[in-house]
Amino acid sequence: MRSLTPTESRLLILFAGALFIMANLFGLKYGMRARAKLTRDTAALESRISEDRSWMILAEDFVEPRQWLAANPPPVFAADAASTELIRVVRGGTEAQGLTMTEESLLPAEGAAGYPNVNLQCKLSGAFPGFVHLLFELQKPGAWRSVEKLNVKSDATPPNVLVEMQIRQYFSDAQPSEPISQP
Repeated sequence: MRSLTPTESRLLILFAGALFIMANLFGLKYGMRARAKLTRDTAALESRISEDRSWMILAEDFVEPRQWLAANPPPVFAADAASTELIRVVRGGTEAQGLTMTEESLLPAEGAAGYPNVNLQCKLSGAFPGFVHLLFELQKPGAWRSVEKLNVKSDATPPNVLVEMQIRQYFSDAQPSEPISQP
């Protein structure tokens, strides 16, 4: 085999250098892609860990409400008895606070969130502080009542108000005919 001339040697060195640089650039490109994929995967795992933690915290937060629900079950009534009890409680509360009930009407019984309920739509008039006390009394947590709609208007005399509201009383059916499906 013959020896290379100085020009051929330089060309061979330049060609080998070009191949070396090209191989390094391909390696760098592959390394950058691998690093970007690793960064995306790490971010996805961190997001999943964060989501799992939030679900665990949420599950821990639901322990107290479940315990409260077990300790304070809804009152057991038939639908008619629940309506009667709701009217009795609202009338008693309005009288105790010095309010006047100008109109009342019962709405049909419904089933929602696993518990049947009855609704009372009423109009009240009287002093605003008495109305505030009535609202707090009606919505005590263990009473299983909520004010669904509320419209407060000022009366002609300053501390008095005219109130239209709908009160919902949740209860457990005394004679369950068929279980209410839960979503």
